[in-house]
Amino acid sequence: MRYVLDRAAYCDAGVIAENRLPARSYFIPYPDRAGAEAVPAERRRYESPLVRCLSGEWDFRFYPRPAELPDVLDTEAVAWDRVAVPGCWQFQGYDRPFYVDERYQFPFDPPRIPEEGPVGPVFSLIGGEGGRPHVAHPVGEYNFAGVYRRTFDLDEREASVGHVISFLGVASCLDLYLNGRRVGYAEGSHNTAEFDIAPCQRAGTNELVAVVRRWCTGSYLECQDMFRNNGIFRDVLLREVTPSGIWDVDVRTRREERASRVRYHMTVDLRLVAEGTVRVTLRGHGVERVAEAHADGCRATVDLEGLDVLE
Repeated sequence: MRYVLDRAAYCDAGVIAENRLPARSYFIPYPDRAGAEAVPAERRRYESPLVRCLSGEWDFRFYPRPAELPDVLDTEAVAWDRVAVPGCWQFQGYDRPFYVDERYQFPFDPPRIPEEGPVGPVFSLIGGEGGRPHVAHPVGEYNFAGVYRRTFDLDEREASVGHVISFLGVASCLDLYLNGRRVGYAEGSHNTAEFDIAPCQRAGTNELVAVVRRWCTGSYLECQDMFRNNGIFRDVLLREVTPSGIWDVDVRTRREERASRVRYHMTVDLRLVAEGTVRVTLRGHGVERVAEAHADGCRATVDLEGLDVLE
């Protein structure tokens, strides 16, 4: 399958995301409470009938010279390796792990980053002799690129409903493609990136391609004391979107003290996939409260008043 690859978003400071869904709270949907409670908490991400984990072995091609990444990628013509997802490519035989604190691995010239040429001189306030500033001249260093590929199957029923794909962590950025079409772009390595793939999905085998860059303009905001490794380093989830599903949930509490008695109030704001009635249950530690609300414009608010403080 052929893909026209985008070569602009990762080096454009005006682009943070393209077609990425708005951020929302993290949770794993289940068809009902009983099904969720039957699964140990540590396994709920992987055993919901509404969520498929795409982690495992993926096809992989490493481009140590980003100029060698073609404008049009033909996946049938690529000599693929295999790597584990989640995982960083530095720990799987490509490039090397790199730890750094306060400086960048590339010349500090915001918002510009290395694109296809070699990395230029790197300046650091520490590291030189006698405490003087240090200038390093990296050899063979580029803004490496890695291309990932994976296939997944959808039957006729699955292909008739919506799906969202969730990348829980990709460093430094992600260009996503499906079945010959570009899905979108996202940066922010430790933020979830979600995309609606319904317009591109189909019954049968679906081909997913992800292009990951070593650095993007967002890398200027990620100069922390840490290893600067790259790749799809957290799980990838394929979520089925059902009409009765909850899309987002926000919980806020308010403390109230009257006559030396402390009570709490809880407000739950929900965004639903479709119009309907939603029931919220607060249960545990001797407390059980239930409230319902009807969604107006797919949004509903439930208030739980006068909750006792638990000692």
